[in-house]
Amino acid sequence: MEGVEDAQVQPPEGTSSGASGESISPSVSAVSPRKAIRVVHPKSARRSGRRVRDRLKEVFGDSVLPVNLLSILAGLLGLAGLFLPWIHYSEAEYPQTWSEDYYRLGEFFSEVYRGHDSVFAFIAGMLVLGAVISFLSSVGGFFLLASAVSFMTAVNEDWAVLSAGFYVVLVGAILGILGFALKALTPIPRRALTVVGSLSGSGYSVNLLALASGLTGVASFFFAWVDYTGAMYYTEFHSTYSLYTLFYSPYWVDVAYTSAGFCFIVGSIACLLTPLGGIPQLSGAALFGYLVMTDIAYVQHFGPYRYRQSYDAAMGPGFWIGMTAGAIACASIVLAWRVRVDKAILRRMAVWHREVPRGTPTEASIATSGPRPGPEPSPRWTWWRAFKAIAAVAVVLAVLSSVLAAAFVLPYSDLEIWVWNGSTDQPANVALYVDGELIRGGECSYLAYFEADVSVTAGAHTVALDYGFPTGDPSTDVDGEVDWKTSVSAPALRKARVDVDIGYWPVSLPEATLNMTSSGDGFKLVISEMTKDLYWQDVTLVLTDGVEWVEWSPSTTSLATGSPAQYSFPGTSLGVLTVYCNVTDLAGNGGADIGDFFTLITGGDAGFSASVTYTAYMLYDPTSDAMTSVEFHGTE
Repeated sequence: MEGVEDAQVQPPEGTSSGASGESISPSVSAVSPRKAIRVVHPKSARRSGRRVRDRLKEVFGDSVLPVNLLSILAGLLGLAGLFLPWIHYSEAEYPQTWSEDYYRLGEFFSEVYRGHDSVFAFIAGMLVLGAVISFLSSVGGFFLLASAVSFMTAVNEDWAVLSAGFYVVLVGAILGILGFALKALTPIPRRALTVVGSLSGSGYSVNLLALASGLTGVASFFFAWVDYTGAMYYTEFHSTYSLYTLFYSPYWVDVAYTSAGFCFIVGSIACLLTPLGGIPQLSGAALFGYLVMTDIAYVQHFGPYRYRQSYDAAMGPGFWIGMTAGAIACASIVLAWRVRVDKAILRRMAVWHREVPRGTPTEASIATSGPRPGPEPSPRWTWWRAFKAIAAVAVVLAVLSSVLAAAFVLPYSDLEIWVWNGSTDQPANVALYVDGELIRGGECSYLAYFEADVSVTAGAHTVALDYGFPTGDPSTDVDGEVDWKTSVSAPALRKARVDVDIGYWPVSLPEATLNMTSSGDGFKLVISEMTKDLYWQDVTLVLTDGVEWVEWSPSTTSLATGSPAQYSFPGTSLGVLTVYCNVTDLAGNGGADIGDFFTLITGGDAGFSASVTYTAYMLYDPTSDAMTSVEFHGTE
């Protein structure tokens, strides 16, 4: 074409022309012509994981990091296996009795296969190792598979049925192996990670709030989460339970509790990787607290045999530490407070490091072309940002305070009333009253419950019963008069329960006789007749002056010493008198036998008055009836 042949191509700057007119680069001796069409073989090599990561960075930039979610999910499922039951045992022990038991992996060391500790120690070790490795490498799924297969081969009894824990770990192993084979990487924003390398390569950026929440949550797993107290007769008991003891006790195999504990511990561990772990961490702790406050409510039980017990559960320090840790982790997602840790500090703290001679270029410096990026810009802390953070905390505290205050104004607490008819052949008519208002009325058949549930405000409430047995002898019925009542303190946002037993199986009343003699400043009452063997705990001594009364309940344990024993009660006021009661068991066997006696002595200047008729009773505790009584007058 015209003009094309006469055109001269000027060599680029920095090159020279050869004799033939070709331009020659100082670094390239020959340049091959560019091909218009490029043929690629269909069986080209598959892109490696490094190329996938590079391509993700090209698409999403430096604000994301690729993560193998399948491997992380495998690790979480492996941790779940520590809490879920691995074996379900069920059989009919008797024609009408069906027994079911669940066993976790930790219980196999002492409960099921004694003498095979090494086998199950290997299985548990493979499980824990696989779960931990899965958070760091995709090969952790193979360790989980080894744990599941080993357990399946070790437990081959006919009665053993594999349960949820085994299958959850098996699914985790399959996901971990798939993550290793597929190398499926998912882009995760750097903001959603707890520890990431800085963009400049000079160190690491650490979310200290999320890191501290994760470590605190793991530590609280071994603190007391439930504070359990109760009283039965005159004995009080107190127990504390941590998440560790709750989930490794055979009495706490419950799907809801297991789910709550699993969410909390997995969320705590996940906080070490991402602050998003605060969401399951806080959710698990809140669910556990709700279950405890509703299932283990404040309960008072009243029986017809002068029997009474109560128990209550309060949240321990571990629960509050876990809730606080979850709330801080969730807040760190929004606040995103980070601290940069320089690599030079890490090299100083490291035990093993490589010395680089001065003046010797490192591989990183050789491979780096162009100027190194500067440090990451730190977020500016302004008064407006501080005000927003403080305002957010204030709003949360205000909402929580208003919810707690509403419990004392609105009926947000629950009150359950359970009436048990212990009579074997008499149905009862029952009317339930709460604070003077009729809640429910109807018939309660024998050996059955009659229940009612009412929403009340937090605080003290009066529960009353009007009941009767119309088919009994003598017959009684609901007549509008209260037959029994008590006061119940309903906790805020919780459940309180009152159990009342009415009616009881016929019990024969023992007959006894007391011989009374003067003894110093008081009287001595000796058991001269007893038609039934009784322990002192079934006897109550009562003294009345016709207006007021006092009672003493001897302790069987204190009087069962194997030799003559005496139990002295502290002084008790009866009107203007101070009366002391001393019980003597001649045989020291803890039983109220013929010959045993008790003395009633006054203290101080005042004594039993000659113008007052005193009556001493021996009550049979199971029915609260008097076995015998004796009257006497004082000498003053």
